[in-house]
Amino acid sequence: MEGAELSLATLALGGIGIGGVLAVIATFYEDTWAPPPEVTFNVPPDFTQAWVILLEDRSSSIQLMWAGVEIPFFWKKTLIEVPSSGIVRLRDLSKICGRPTRVRWSDRKYNNSGASGPAPKSSGATGFVAFNRAEPGAWPDAERDPPFSDKEAFGAYIAERERGAP
Repeated sequence: MEGAELSLATLALGGIGIGGVLAVIATFYEDTWAPPPEVTFNVPPDFTQAWVILLEDRSSSIQLMWAGVEIPFFWKKTLIEVPSSGIVRLRDLSKICGRPTRVRWSDRKYNNSGASGPAPKSSGATGFVAFNRAEPGAWPDAERDPPFSDKEAFGAYIAERERGAP
């Protein structure tokens, strides 16, 4: 009986050790445990916009299609086709809004910063998430940054970009 009891105690202590390691991962390395979703922006070859703005618009027919599963060490991925305006209207942004997001660009640029919040009423959207891409010599470039804090000016900025102005 001593051998069986010793084996059981060893197994129990091993389980406690594994549980402790998982607790440390969950506490200090939560991105490994539950990685953020990954969004790839497929931009046109001549894309010149400094920002991509995703608008949550319940009337939009475009929904994000996610591939993958949300389990430890894996993340969900999606691809968003971005027009030359850089404005994309999507039905639901709940998987991205308010949480860390890994961003990739089809033209190999990288994400520089982001912003999110309620969308201006004039845009017809309920919320927005915006991502700034790193361009040589464009950071900081206040002239190209959307006026996020001024809702009226931000609404006009969105309308102008959707009409095709640079």
